[in-house]
Amino acid sequence: MADWVGQIVSKVEIQRLLGRGGMADVYLGLHTTLNRPVAVKILHAHLMENASLLSRFRSEAQSVATMRHPNIVQVLDFDIVDDRPYIVMELLEGITLRDYLQQHRDNETRIAPAAIMHIVASLARALDYAHERGIIHRDIKPANIMLRHEGDELSSEGLWPSRVDVVLTDFGIARIADSAANTASGTIVGTPAYMSPEQVRSELVDARSDIYSLGIVLYEMLSGELPFDGDSQASLLIKQISEIPAPIQGASPEVQRILDRVLSKTPDQRYDRASDLATELQAAIAEGDAIQPNARPARETARRRSAAESVLLTRDLKLDGDSGTQMGTELPHQTVQTATTGTSPAIWIVGIIGGLALIASLAALFGHQITDSAPSPAAPSPAAPSPTSLPPTATGQTPVAGLLDPASTDSVGMVLIHDDVVTVNLTGVDAPPEGMRYEAWLTESGSGLFSLGPVIVKDGQITLETTDSDGRNLLAAYDGFALSLEPDPDDDPAVSGDIAYAGYLTPEQVSHLRLLFDVNRDVSFRDMLINGLTQQSLVYDSHIENTINAINANNLAAAKSHAEHVINILVGRESPEYLDYDGNGRTENPGDGGGLSSYLQVMRDALIATASIDETQSSDLHNRADNVESFLLTGEDMKNDALSITAADAIEEIVPLREDLWTLKLQRVVTELADQVQDDDLSVGIEIFPTAK
Repeated sequence: MADWVGQIVSKVEIQRLLGRGGMADVYLGLHTTLNRPVAVKILHAHLMENASLLSRFRSEAQSVATMRHPNIVQVLDFDIVDDRPYIVMELLEGITLRDYLQQHRDNETRIAPAAIMHIVASLARALDYAHERGIIHRDIKPANIMLRHEGDELSSEGLWPSRVDVVLTDFGIARIADSAANTASGTIVGTPAYMSPEQVRSELVDARSDIYSLGIVLYEMLSGELPFDGDSQASLLIKQISEIPAPIQGASPEVQRILDRVLSKTPDQRYDRASDLATELQAAIAEGDAIQPNARPARETARRRSAAESVLLTRDLKLDGDSGTQMGTELPHQTVQTATTGTSPAIWIVGIIGGLALIASLAALFGHQITDSAPSPAAPSPAAPSPTSLPPTATGQTPVAGLLDPASTDSVGMVLIHDDVVTVNLTGVDAPPEGMRYEAWLTESGSGLFSLGPVIVKDGQITLETTDSDGRNLLAAYDGFALSLEPDPDDDPAVSGDIAYAGYLTPEQVSHLRLLFDVNRDVSFRDMLINGLTQQSLVYDSHIENTINAINANNLAAAKSHAEHVINILVGRESPEYLDYDGNGRTENPGDGGGLSSYLQVMRDALIATASIDETQSSDLHNRADNVESFLLTGEDMKNDALSITAADAIEEIVPLREDLWTLKLQRVVTELADQVQDDDLSVGIEIFPTAK
């Protein structure tokens, strides 16, 4: 049913659209039997993918509709029409707490303590009622809290009308959407700024998760600010599990103690019942000076976890991307979905590899600021072994250039390099002439060689594994391998004979590697690939979702902006396609700059290289490489759609792309791949050939 206005749904005549959100469109309707206005929320089709989900929707909606409480919006009916679930509920007239908070921010005032107490007590009663029935809201936030009043207008001037009803909305939407998504892929629904740590980690939630979110709302009412700020969804998610909110200056010790408890990262340390929170808050506010009018977070004295505690918190962070960013027109407080990948083992986005410095760096990576087209000067690349210089030829080039052209297509094997380790496995190598021996070298095209020492040929085979004594990143400086014929013995440290066998990485491979090493400093090759892929696919998917939500909101400028972000996250800062597509004068990229495509191409090549020496896993590794190739093609399809969006002159031109965009997200499949390669010894492979004689 493309146009709902004028249609009759469950004895309700749809009259007009009230708003669009990430999970539902909201319409004003008239109930033809009751002759009363109602609100109709029609859920988006992507939340219900098959018949089993529709059946689950009915079951969950029925449990929500049984609730009868003055502080919970009443669900009047629910059903499915044209495969679109809908919910009919009472129409609430008033102002949301989000808008009321904004009024106070605009006037630089704070909500009166008595009003805060009334709001918290009302919400606590609603939550206790729902929790006793086994229903968890999962998305407590000011936008879902309605202040319905009679008499005087509710304002931010310090006046609080004698009767204000606080009504919690969207129990149905949060629970039903969560149930549908969980059935499909283990997804949960929440809003990063208000989401509990256990929601971020995709763990089971209970009443204490809602109580944590209520604590965030309380903190915001008291201080006028959220406890955690961030420029991206991912940075907020990181802070929810790793940071302690800054104490509120002007808050009494009693109030601060309540906030510390309700916002504990550990559910067992929070209140078990929302009413317990309300009771203690009532006692604290009764003291009279519980909170000063100009109270604000003391950001400069923000308390953080110890390094050990932070690692324990972050090691459990799992983010998966078969999800939709449920934003709609509510752009400041985005709702996202995070998930595990079914029954497969968890993927650690943040491993147990550091403390506070790691958390700070990951938060910066997840929430990477938009950059201009002229990036800041890069720091020096990681230290690499100093190459042994070669005497220049008559053309001014070292003999390295030109030696790496294979004389035939018959490979003699593969050299694998990762971090400071070089592994050589060659077969069919000719024995050196009498009085000669082979010496192995790492090469850097056009500049020099680094000796790995002499090697022995036995039955045509050369097997060698060597580690750089200084533990340096060899791939940061070298892109090839060579075997030279040297006198035996040989007192000359430079190349004194012919290059017999050689191989090199392509310029494209070198470009990808050097960029990724520059973006990810002091990280192992394997961790760089796994963490980089999962992190950048998260950011990539989030901006696809932002693009979809901008289209839903009829905001062409925002759709173009986020489409530019998608392209630049995909191609990376060194690509000629890294451009200012929306014409705002800035080339913007919320990713790390390395480019999701670069991570994918390096991963594909690493899987193929690893398969060449691991016969037992060869088939699986090649299948994974084929999957990565398909991910790259999906990225190309997404780039083409994004280019169409940035070139559009009207929102109508890009609306048909909306459904296609949902299918082009990559985080879920990329996370599954990262899970599969956790135990693989990923390396960069260089195929070796005989050279021209």
